[in-house]
Amino acid sequence: MKRKPSTRKDKRERFSTKEKLLAQLLPQCKKEYEKAFGHVWNAGRVARVEALTQRWKVEAEAWRVMYEFRKAAAKALEFFESRGLELRRPDNGLFYAYRLHKLVTQRRRFLESLVNDVREDYERPADRRHWLAWTMNFATPNAFAKLPQDLPYGRKLSNRELAILSILTTDGEEVDFKRDMTVSDAIEQELRRMARAAERAPLRLKNVGSGYASATTSDGDDGAGDVPE
Repeated sequence: MKRKPSTRKDKRERFSTKEKLLAQLLPQCKKEYEKAFGHVWNAGRVARVEALTQRWKVEAEAWRVMYEFRKAAAKALEFFESRGLELRRPDNGLFYAYRLHKLVTQRRRFLESLVNDVREDYERPADRRHWLAWTMNFATPNAFAKLPQDLPYGRKLSNRELAILSILTTDGEEVDFKRDMTVSDAIEQELRRMARAAERAPLRLKNVGSGYASATTSDGDDGAGDVPE
């Protein structure tokens, strides 16, 4: 049986480690970036956008802590109600139960308000890719609208351009490496993620007003103090 002739895809270099992959991936992304935008990649050019996309880390952590706090408060309140322990229950050898009972009794109003105030319908905050897609393609005006004209970000970027930009701004750290992965595989992986982010960005960030976008372009202000509601 004759062996099928090798294709161009078969000849793509496959990598055994993420480190080896990134050594080829980042130069390839920089090459595509320069071809698409007409200038050499420099992280400083998109520092303002990256500052905006990085805020998701703070928002995501705040969201996580807030919900863990709410769950802990709910568990503390439920502990005695589910076990039928009396309001003035003596120790009876249950030291930690007694101490928890005392703590809940002293802080009950606070714990109840915490459960009620942290609403269950608070959505998980948009992630870095949503921020990147929204800032580049949906913000009005665009985050680079007031910068020199030689920065070609005044148009919507394709999903592949967003993927290249995403990889470069993170130095490829978020690539989910698999053995025998190729450079094309890594770019396609990020392209799919950015495509989903670009599709959902206007829906997830619909409450972000134009005033927020304008604040990101004012001189000396990167908008870092503005948090969308």
